[in-house]
Amino acid sequence: MINFLALLGWNDGTDREIYNVAELTECFSLERISKSPGVFDHNKLIWMNGQHLRALTVDQLLPLVAPVLKKAMPEDARLDNPEVLRKLVELIQIKMNTLLDAVPVAESILQARPPEDEESIALVGTEKSKVLFAALAKEFAACEWVKDGYNAAIKAAGKTAEAKGKDLFMAIRAKITGSCHGPELVGILDVLGRDEVIKRLNS
Repeated sequence: MINFLALLGWNDGTDREIYNVAELTECFSLERISKSPGVFDHNKLIWMNGQHLRALTVDQLLPLVAPVLKKAMPEDARLDNPEVLRKLVELIQIKMNTLLDAVPVAESILQARPPEDEESIALVGTEKSKVLFAALAKEFAACEWVKDGYNAAIKAAGKTAEAKGKDLFMAIRAKITGSCHGPELVGILDVLGRDEVIKRLNS
């Protein structure tokens, strides 16, 4: 907000728009204040807020976003797990322009839901996808639960089902989250954990 208000009637003579408080304190001068009235741009304020949120470290962002998530999903005990919460915030930070933006993204990951949009429904409804999900559940049950393990399991299941491209990766995402679009798939697997992922694949 300080950054935004400062730029309503002042600039440093460049096109720069993002400053922290220390930088503004150092370079702000009354001589560069414009005589023209400032114009409030809500979209720019939201964009600027997002730039500052994404510039934070996860350690800085966690205490800001954790209360928002816990208030929105008070029954979800996974949010009380520091490791899960940290992985979740790392995953959704790039999607945030405000702290409230974290809620729908987190819900889309943590809350199991069936596909609702036409593209996702089509991807999970084929015979090939059914073979894929069954094969992937078996591969995930046996693999090491790390990024290389996920990727090897997905590759093996894709080979079994003769699926690749969107019929592989987007179908898996749609089955697990209800949407073929969203945060990085590997990050979603990491947050949900083996048991929950296999449960969703078998549902």
